[in-house]
Amino acid sequence: MPDLPEEPMTVVRLTVDSFKRLRACNLSPSPTGLVPVRGPNAQGKSSTIESMLSAFGIERPSLPITEGEHGSDIVVELANEAGETLLVVKQHWKRDSAGKAKPKLSVEAADGTPYGSPAAVMKQLVGFAADPGAFLDMKAEDQVKTILGVLGLTDALAALEDDASGLYEKRRDLGRDSDRLGKAAGALVAEVDGLPAPPTEGTIEELTARLLAAKDHNAAIDGHRQIQAAAASRGTEAAGRLELLHAEVVKLEADVQAQRDAWEHAKSELAGIGEPLDTAPIEQALAAHEESTRHDARRELMQSTVAEATAAQEEHTAVEAQLATKRGEIADLLGTVTFPVEGMSYDHETKVIMVGEIPFASASQGERLRIAAAVAMAGAPIIKAIFVREGSLLDHASQAILSEIAAANKFQLWLEIVDEPDPTTGERTAGIWIEDGEAEQVE
Repeated sequence: MPDLPEEPMTVVRLTVDSFKRLRACNLSPSPTGLVPVRGPNAQGKSSTIESMLSAFGIERPSLPITEGEHGSDIVVELANEAGETLLVVKQHWKRDSAGKAKPKLSVEAADGTPYGSPAAVMKQLVGFAADPGAFLDMKAEDQVKTILGVLGLTDALAALEDDASGLYEKRRDLGRDSDRLGKAAGALVAEVDGLPAPPTEGTIEELTARLLAAKDHNAAIDGHRQIQAAAASRGTEAAGRLELLHAEVVKLEADVQAQRDAWEHAKSELAGIGEPLDTAPIEQALAAHEESTRHDARRELMQSTVAEATAAQEEHTAVEAQLATKRGEIADLLGTVTFPVEGMSYDHETKVIMVGEIPFASASQGERLRIAAAVAMAGAPIIKAIFVREGSLLDHASQAILSEIAAANKFQLWLEIVDEPDPTTGERTAGIWIEDGEAEQVE
């Protein structure tokens, strides 16, 4: 198998039979500069450009065969700057028994020697060749992927950015934890600084025992006093009844005596017990110990929170350093490549392509078009051809910009333009004209 050509090539001959709207085509386009594909709408202009994109493996049409036909053929001859044919790409489709188009691709050297793995061969030769107009219509993230692919940075930069993204998220979370714990620790420090000193009178157990004994003592006093009160009340009542009910005198006197005895007994008991004890100081001391226990818990919480806050801050600082290192690695990697346009760069923080100091999306239409063309050309190191469908949507200035860029870089620019012959003379502008599926070159 011959070696693949390494010198740049463009399309010097295009032969198409029954591809989509294009029924027949046998063209020998200009090897560099503008190749306009003209004609009214729905005549096969797009099919002409798509035939090459399909042969190169850039697109895979779902319905490649012209309606009513059984097969489709595309032959693309590629030649070097000297005009020597180096490669012939052949794409064939044939309908199977179910009516579906089955593709067959072959790539041959100028002498007809076939290359193995033709799809892989085309992928190697085509690279990132693209339609500049399609590039402008991409989403911003897809434009970034295309440019990074052209620069050969996709895998290496993705790995570094994944690392940086993980470190950024970790730093963000650690920063939040550090702030939260720092605020909590500060509040606890201020709170603990204002707490009173722990009490020194007795222990909680001793004070609790004293309080229970005092309460029992006072309860005994209250009980005996209640007995006295009840005895006095009943004695008074008995005396009254004695006066009213003389017949019950004996009984009442006995009752009175019994109550007197009870009163005297209570008096005797009271004399042995002594005066009531004041429990307020004991309760206060016990409350002070309980409060001190709570304060100790707050002090412990403060100490542990301060320790956590310190550790979180240290880890945040460490991750910040790791992130700075990773950003440096990304900057170093980006410094190893040359962007397609001077002044173009990639902001890996925002993942946006920059043109000077402004994002690519904010650049002027002309500047964006120049960049799109430069990206397409930078991504096509061997087959130096770029394709613009719906070129009529570009104004004349934009078409001129693309044509100048292509000519200056010895690229072939296939530009689809909606056009009509002169209504008076019928004359047609120079270029490739497609009418009713037939292609004709007009010099």
